[in-house]
Amino acid sequence: EESDENTGWVHAQTLFGVSTHYRRESDGSLSIRIAGDLVGVPLFEQLAILREVDLYHAWAPFCVSSRKLAQLGRLDVAA
Repeated sequence: EESDENTGWVHAQTLFGVSTHYRRESDGSLSIRIAGDLVGVPLFEQLAILREVDLYHAWAPFCVSSRKLAQLGRLDVAA
C-alpha cells in the first residue's frame, strides 16, 4: 500500500489500466477514487455507468452488494 501523505489517498491496486485509491474520512465514511483511460467510449456512457451505483454488484468484480444511499450533489453520490 502506498499512500499520498498530503491528501490521505491510499493506492489499493492497478488492474487493467485502472488505478483504485481509497481514503478514510473524518466522519467514518470511505471515499473511493478510480482513474484510468477509456479510449473510444463516449463521455455520456462513462458517466451513466458511474452513476448507476445500485447496479455495480451486477458487473463489478468482487462487488456482491451495492446501493445508492444519497445524492449529495450533481456529481457526488453516497453509496
